[in-house]
Parts: sequence; structure tokens; C-alpha cells
Amino acid sequence: MTAFKNRLAGIGWAVALFAALSLGSAAPAFAQAKDVLNVDLSDEPQSLDPQKHANASALFTYGNIFDRLLTRTNEGEIVGQIATAWEYLSDTEILFTIRTDAKFHDGEPLTVDDVVFSVQRITDPAYASDWISNFAPITGVEAVGDNQVKLTTAKPYPTLLTHLVKLAIVPKKYVEAVGNDEFNLKPIGSGPYKFVSRQNGVGLSLERFDDYWGTKGPFAKAEFRIVPDVSTRFADLQTGAADIAVTVTADIAQQVEANPALRVASVTSERTAYFKINVETPPFDNVKVREAVMHAIDRSAIVDGLLLGKAGVITDQLIPPASFGHATEALDLPTYDPDAARALLAEVPGATDREIVLLNRPPYDRRVVEAVQQMLIDVGFKVRLEEKDSGSWFPQVTGPVEGLPDMYFINMSCSCLDADGLYDIVLKGNFAKATGLDQATDDLLLAARSTLDSDARQADYNKVAEWMAATLPIVPMYTVNQMHGVSAKLGWQPTPAESMFINRMTWTE
Repeated sequence: MTAFKNRLAGIGWAVALFAALSLGSAAPAFAQAKDVLNVDLSDEPQSLDPQKHANASALFTYGNIFDRLLTRTNEGEIVGQIATAWEYLSDTEILFTIRTDAKFHDGEPLTVDDVVFSVQRITDPAYASDWISNFAPITGVEAVGDNQVKLTTAKPYPTLLTHLVKLAIVPKKYVEAVGNDEFNLKPIGSGPYKFVSRQNGVGLSLERFDDYWGTKGPFAKAEFRIVPDVSTRFADLQTGAADIAVTVTADIAQQVEANPALRVASVTSERTAYFKINVETPPFDNVKVREAVMHAIDRSAIVDGLLLGKAGVITDQLIPPASFGHATEALDLPTYDPDAARALLAEVPGATDREIVLLNRPPYDRRVVEAVQQMLIDVGFKVRLEEKDSGSWFPQVTGPVEGLPDMYFINMSCSCLDADGLYDIVLKGNFAKATGLDQATDDLLLAARSTLDSDARQADYNKVAEWMAATLPIVPMYTVNQMHGVSAKLGWQPTPAESMFINRMTWTE
């Protein structure tokens, strides 16, 4: 731990110096007329096709281009968007009434055919949506008259509405005409802002859709720029080049708070930061070695020291408190004890013989990964840290088992506020490779998503959390506090589901 403590001391000195310099900086100068919202993103949107992929930057951008069947209020209540009403006809059938005043950005009306097409598209295995498992229980979709759509599920599906909040409605006619690849390059939706242009690695431009059926956006245009370095995002915020600097670190948040022209917009999200362990490759195929990893990591030092107690809250489980299915019982997770880690490693021949690869990607906090690297080295592991951009990182961690890193850091969210979504991604979906899911736990997940009895679901999820604490396919670190630096003139509050709806913002000169 000595090396890690020295590193923390160095970080603290740098933070203090940065604070002293920033406190004397001039307040940013903003234009009197505010026609353009400028947003600095931390990384490239993974996709502009809203049914394909969704990193946070994608949600922030295409969330304004497309309407969804349902949405959530800022307080988290599920309400209609393209659907104006719905009713359960039975435990497996639900009928939605579709609004008749929505149109796409090319002027074409949005109809029930587009809703049916959107459901069929996201449930098509050949299309390979990252969310297909969330929608797989849907076995039928059909138009009923001119303005209703009926969905059918194989069994009662308690989280159907929570996932339909993610169902973006896409234009059938346009997608079929240009194909999926072209649609991703030049998306057309029905949302309050329409796509103008994109330059990979630089940013993208949107402009207000004045024929939008709902609340109009307060800005004529929105410019999203790709700015991976958090210090640069903060500098843009200080000079007024950015109105929002997303995902600031705890030390930068302190500097934002020190400037009266700026503020921190924060929320405890449904995103959990954790280290994924490849349980199928030595030495981590031995649970004692995974226990040693848990004993080696001082999560309190990381959260209180590196994150300054601001950017996260220590957690012992994957499911955050904001989501249904958060385990209600205390979990027996190995605590920080480097001597216990060394003792366990001594029991496993060859446990520390080879170098293990620890993978990271921006915008995940490299300092956290470096701290864990040092903690693992301190107990005897040989650890090489690799960092890759999203274009290389995603194919590796979701690809064949033989190409997986030994460990990688990730902040994961399902944008659904329900354990079903997050467990589905981490234990059964694209990020589930080399997780060691057994049949009994798989049965629990299936049972929990096949009943409308919330008590029974909670009991099943408690057992899944206990299995994860016993088998340790992940090292849960902290529930992420999403912190964004924003202009004090901007009225906007982020939500646990990580939305950035521009038409819910205000600007006060």
C-alpha cells in the first residue's frame, strides 16, 4: 500500500495547486443571446442508431433525436411519449394507444406501422441489438386499427414498461430505403432536435425541430464535441466555450463549485463501477484468487481519497439503490485485508506466476484503475495496465472468451432502474462472457422476469446477489455519482437513468 499512499499524496498536492490557480480565474463570458447549447462529451457516441448501442454519450445525443414509446419524468415516473395510453388486456397482452400528431424530421407522419417496425427490428436476432435480451420476451406485435398497437409476451413480463422506455421509434420507410448502416450515419427521428452533421472524433450538430409535437427546445442548435480530457472540458466550461462539461472528476467538481458562474449538476445514478474478472482463465478460475483480489483492494481509500467522497458511494453489489432488485440483506463480501490476500495466493500454486492484463478505456477514471493495479501488485500479482479507445475496447470485452482481458474496469447501467436489465447485460448479455453463470442462478433470473409478484422477484434477486458475493465474477466498487459541470445560467438536472433532454432545459441570462 505504500506506493498507493504516495500516489494519493501526489494527487492531493496537484489538486491543491489546481484549486489555488482556479480560484483566481475570471468568470466565463457568455453571449447575451443564447441560440446554441455547447456540450463537451467525454467520448464518442457509440451509435446514433438508438436501437443498436448505448454508451452515455449516445444517450445524451440521440436521446434528443428520437422519441420513445414511453419515457420517464425527471422524477422517474414512467409516462407516455409516442404512446398516449396503455392497458393490460391480460398478464401477457398490453394495448398501446399511439399519438397521431407526431411526425419525423423528413415530414413523414409517425404511424402505428413505425411502432410495429421498431419493435420487430429491436427483437430481430439478425439485427443484434445490445438490448435484444431485454426485449426478447416480446413474442408478438400488431397494429390494431389506425392508432393502437398490441404487444404480446410469452410469459408475464414485469419489466416490460421499464424497457419500453428505451424503445426509440424509428421511421420504417426511411430505414428500409437506406439500410441500417446509412441510418446510423444519417439518422432521422421524431424528437425535438434533428440531426445535421457528424465528424467522427470531433463532434456532431443538431438543430431544433420546429414541427415537434411536444415541448420545443429552448436552443436553436446544439453542438456536441468529443473532448476526452476532463481538464480540457473544464477549461472549455470556464471560458464559456462549453455550457455543459459531462462527467467531471471529484477534484474538477471542486473547482467548478469554486466558480460562481458555474455549478455542479449531480445525481446518484443507476450506474455501478466494477471490475469484471475472467473466471475461466487461470489464475482467476480459482475462487480463492478472486477472493484475494477482493481482499487486496481498498475501496474506501479509492472512494474517499481519489474520488474525494463525491464521485461515488461504496457498494457491495451490482444493483444500485435507485433500482428495483437492490439486495435488501447484507452481503458477505471479502473486506480489505492484504495479508489475507497474500495468504490465499500462497495456497494456489502458480497464482502469481504470469502477468495479468488489466484493461481500461476513457472515460472511466484511469486513476482508479492505476490504484487497483498498484494494490494488486502490492499483494504479489504481476499486472500490466492497458488502455484502449471505445472502438477497440468494446469488441474485445464482448468478443470471444479467448480474447478477453483478465480484468477490466467498467461503469455499467441499463437505463431501466430495474435489476432485470443490469443482470441481463452482465450475466447473460454481451458483457457476460466468462462470468461463470450456473443453471440455478440462471433459473432465478428467469423466474424473476416471469412473474408480476414484486416480492417474489425481490427474493430471487437477493439470492442472485448472494451468488455473486460468493463466486465473485465482479469486484463491485461504487455506485457512480454522475457529476457534470454546467453554467449557472443553465437550468438542468441529470436523472439516475442518464438522460439529457434539451427540451427540458432552461436558460436564464
